[in-house]
Amino acid sequence: MTICNYMGSMGKVKTTLDIHDDLLTRAKRHARETRRPLRAVVEEGLRLVLSKEIHTESYVLPDRSYGGSEVHDPLASYTWSELRDIIYGDDPGP
Repeated sequence: MTICNYMGSMGKVKTTLDIHDDLLTRAKRHARETRRPLRAVVEEGLRLVLSKEIHTESYVLPDRSYGGSEVHDPLASYTWSELRDIIYGDDPGP
């Protein structure tokens, strides 16, 4: 299917789309029944899809902190290197 469109100073633009045979048959039937060109039906469908607000929910990490700001963080005094050693069991211990 080739769609022709006029885009301002660009002139006539043709776009070729691969559309499933059944969908194209239904679109052509709809165009005939509504007495509109196939191009108008396709454009309307695109406008409908593109007008829908894309709703993406961003994930908010739940606050699983323990205690308040007055609670002492037992890991705050360690460097990254020391924490790595503790995590991987290389801690020589006290």
